[in-house]
Amino acid sequence: MLTLVLLVMLGMFGYLIYSQQIPKQQVITGPSQVSAPTGYQPFPLGTLIVPLKDAKNPNQIITTSTIKGKVYDVSVSDVASPLTPYLDYDAIDTATGKLEFTSGRLLTATSYKLKVWDDTPTPAYYAQLITVNIPALAPELGAQARYTTPDVLLEKIGTFAQPDVAVEGPGGGALQTGVEYDSTNHVVKINLTKATDNVITFRYKLTFANNKVGSILKKVVLRPVQDFNAPLPTSAFTGATFTYVSGTNLNLPGDILPFVQSQSPINLGDWTDATSGTYYLQISLDKASLSAGKAFYFRLDDLGNWLATDPIDGSSGATPVSFGIVVVS
Repeated sequence: MLTLVLLVMLGMFGYLIYSQQIPKQQVITGPSQVSAPTGYQPFPLGTLIVPLKDAKNPNQIITTSTIKGKVYDVSVSDVASPLTPYLDYDAIDTATGKLEFTSGRLLTATSYKLKVWDDTPTPAYYAQLITVNIPALAPELGAQARYTTPDVLLEKIGTFAQPDVAVEGPGGGALQTGVEYDSTNHVVKINLTKATDNVITFRYKLTFANNKVGSILKKVVLRPVQDFNAPLPTSAFTGATFTYVSGTNLNLPGDILPFVQSQSPINLGDWTDATSGTYYLQISLDKASLSAGKAFYFRLDDLGNWLATDPIDGSSGATPVSFGIVVVS
C-alpha cells in the first residue's frame, strides 16, 4: 500500500514538472476577449490612437471637425443613447485625422467597443461601431504605453438625385385628359373634373442615382406611402409595375402593387457614386376611388426605411427625395 502511494505521489510530481514546461495562455476575464500570458496583469493604457481615413480614398485623412468617438465596455449594447456610460471620449484632431483617448481608464489586453460618428444633424459620414482589441503590451511601458488601431475607414454619405425625369401617358404615349405633370413639385396632378377615362394610367421615367462623388448610400429603399393628412386610398391602385430601361440594374421587382397596397419599403441595396439606373414606373388608378385633395408619394431614402435613423448614433443619414400623385378637383 505504501509503495502504491509513493508511486502516485511521484507521478503527480512528475506531471507538475512537465506541465510547467508547457506555454500557457489564458483569457482575461470581465470585458476582455484578448489572450495574454499566464500571470499577465492588464494596466492602464496611456493613449489609444485611432486614425480615421476616407473609405473611398484610404490615403486621405478625415478633416471633418464634427467627428467624435466614444469607447465603451465591450458588453454595452445600446451605444445610440447619450445616457449610456462610456469609458473615454474624444473629438477628432483635424490636423492629424485621429482620435486620441487618454483617460487612463482603458486597459491593455482588453477588448472595447468604439463608436465613431459625425455629431451633427446633417452628417457627412455614416457612423461606425467597431471592436478594438488592445494587446498585452509590455508592463515596463507604464503610462507611456500607446496603441494605434488599424485605420478606421469612414463612408461618406451620398446624395440622392431627384429620380423623376419625365411623366408620359400609358406605354409612353400622350397623357390622358385631366392628367398633367408638375415637374417643379414632382407630382402628377389628376383633375377629376376634366378626366374622361375610368382608369387613369401614366408612367414615370425615373433615374435612380447617387450624385456625390466618393460616397455611398447605404440600405436604400423606395417607400410607397400615403399623404399623412389627406391619404389617397391604396385600394385605388389597380396596377404598379417597374420596367428596366438602362444603366445600373437595381433588381427592382416588376410588380410592386403589393408594396403599394401595404406601403412597404422596396429594398434597393447600397449605391456607390457609379450607381445610375433608369426605369419606367407605370401606375393605373381607378377614377371612381379618387377624391379631390388626396395624395400619395414614393419616398426614396437610406438606412432601410423612409425617415429611418442610424442605430449607432441616431442620425438620419442622407436627405430623402420623393415624387407623387395629387388629386385635384
